[in-house]
Amino acid sequence: KYMIVTCGRLTPIKGFDLAVMAASILKKKGIDFFWYFVGDGSEKINIEQMIFESNLNSNIFITGMVDNPYPYIKACNIYVQPSYSESYGLTITEAKMLNKPIVSTLTAGGSEQIEDGVNGVLTNINPEAIADGIFNLLNSSEKINMIKSNLESYDYSTKFEEFKSIWERLIQV
Repeated sequence: KYMIVTCGRLTPIKGFDLAVMAASILKKKGIDFFWYFVGDGSEKINIEQMIFESNLNSNIFITGMVDNPYPYIKACNIYVQPSYSESYGLTITEAKMLNKPIVSTLTAGGSEQIEDGVNGVLTNINPEAIADGIFNLLNSSEKINMIKSNLESYDYSTKFEEFKSIWERLIQV
């Protein structure tokens, strides 16, 4: 089975509803997967209901808040950021640093961090596009290997000032 991971607050803006709908599409396409939602939040009950109604109880697991999400990200085949809006997705950076192929919706943060087809995949903000991005990656070991290779060769040591500037902007907000 493939392992997919999404981390974040279970709030409307983070798009976990899109992830559930994308998972339903993947299941209909015959993909055998586990998808871990790492986090907790106000939408947990609604998301659990969507999972139940979509018959995805054996595919999607909500971990709740965890002290360290890195073991989940490190173990996954694909990291997915299904947000409706994202300024700067720290978990995208974390997945990149762990050399994981990423599928992200086309948000400001996603497009700032992902170069489509180079270090991840950018999709439109809808379940079909997210499912297609995941499906296409899972069915192309060549593309996954190319993305992983690009991520592994990236030198993060030169990015300190850029990351510092981003953090300073976030703190000021």
